[in-house]
This record gives sequence, structure tokens and C-alpha cells, in this order.
Amino acid sequence: MTARETILYDGTWDGLLTALFDAYKLTDASVVSARAAQPSLFGARFAETDGEKARRLSKGMARLGADVPVIAYRGFLAELEGYEDALLESLKLGFELNADPFTQRQQPFVHKVCTAERRAGAEAHLFKGITRFTETESEDGPVYAGDISPDCNILPLLGEHFHRRFNDQRLILRDTRRMTALVSDTDAWWITELDELAPIADTTGYEGMWRAYFKSMAQRERVNRNLQRQFVPLKYRQHMPEFGGEAPQ
Repeated sequence: MTARETILYDGTWDGLLTALFDAYKLTDASVVSARAAQPSLFGARFAETDGEKARRLSKGMARLGADVPVIAYRGFLAELEGYEDALLESLKLGFELNADPFTQRQQPFVHKVCTAERRAGAEAHLFKGITRFTETESEDGPVYAGDISPDCNILPLLGEHFHRRFNDQRLILRDTRRMTALVSDTDAWWITELDELAPIADTTGYEGMWRAYFKSMAQRERVNRNLQRQFVPLKYRQHMPEFGGEAPQ
């Protein structure tokens, strides 16, 4: 019986595609992010990210259906444990059928990929509405800055939305869990890594005024805590001024 081979990758999308490209040719293989790998994972080998392999696999997925690479990428952003192996099995099925594998949701591995994609998409949609920015000063002038702490790695799904919304402004949206930031100016947007998280200073005083406004306008008799938690879970409120920066429970 052949031992199962474990392939590690660097945690990036191109790195995952490279590892999947290598694993596809093996009889029994598992793909794991090196960022999440256990120290006791003996016998694993690391797949160096290869842009050509990533491009070839991406083109192959697109031939199965225009939405296949989109669903696979968005599911990857959900950061679910075991996602890589579920995607590998889904792609094997797709290439075997020469068709979109994500229509075969009765298969557990396909269902897992589709569930991950929906999870990331739903959280990105939520944060388009609840993300708050503060106008502050930087070395290059005024900038709108905000913090989020999502469960999924959704900054790539928010980039185009906020870039268009602030098309004549500069903004920085920081993911405090992953130490990354979405940066946007009038020309483009991109994702960058952060070394530290400095406090965001409200240099205009507007945030303080918003807090005072929400506090004075609230009608306590009509407060519905259950409905609030349905639309804005407690874990997301720490960066929202209307909730006074409530810490997650």
C-alpha cells in the first residue's frame, strides 16, 4: 500500500494551485498550507510556487466552466480546514467528467468547496455594509482608515467595491486578524502586509460626533437586541462607532 504524500504550499492562491498541480498526478496526496501545518507532519514536501503551473491549472479550470476558478478562489478565502483536499477531489472529478464539478453537490468534497465559497461571499457582502472608516491624517495627507476582524480572508473581495466607492479618496482597510491591509487610491487598489497596527486617530472629530448622535437618538424602548444580533453579530461590533466599540463576546 502506497503511503499518502503530503504537499505543503506557502498559503497563497498561486501556491495552492502549484501544489494542486503536483498532487493531481499522484495516486494519493494531501495538500496543506505550510502556515497551518502541524510541526509533527513528517514526510511532507514543500511545493515552491510556480507561476506557470498556477496559470496552466487556472486555464484548465476555466475550460470546465467560467465560474469554476471563481468559486475555487472564493472558497479558498474562507480558510476552512481541509479545503485544499476538497478542492483537489473536486477538480479530479471535473477533469474526469470534462464539466463543471460544482454542479455535483451531492459529493461531500464538492459540497465543502461550495459551502466555503458561500461563507466567504456572505461575509464579504455583510462587511460592505457594516465597515466603518475614520478620516485621519497620514504623511501624504488625509486618508480614510478602518479596521475589520473577519472570519474569512475577505479583503480581496472588498477591494473593487471600496475602490469604486472612494474613487476620489485614499483609503486603508486593515484586517487585524491577518495583519494585512487593503490600500486604495484614485488609480488602483492592492493588498499589502502590515508590520504593526497603530491606533487610528480621529483627526476631524466626526467619529466622536457620530457616537454622540447615536447615543442621543437611540430610543431605548424600541431597542431589539435579538434583531441587532441577527444583522450585526457581537463579534463584528468592536470596530463600529454606533455600538461604542463593543468587544466580541
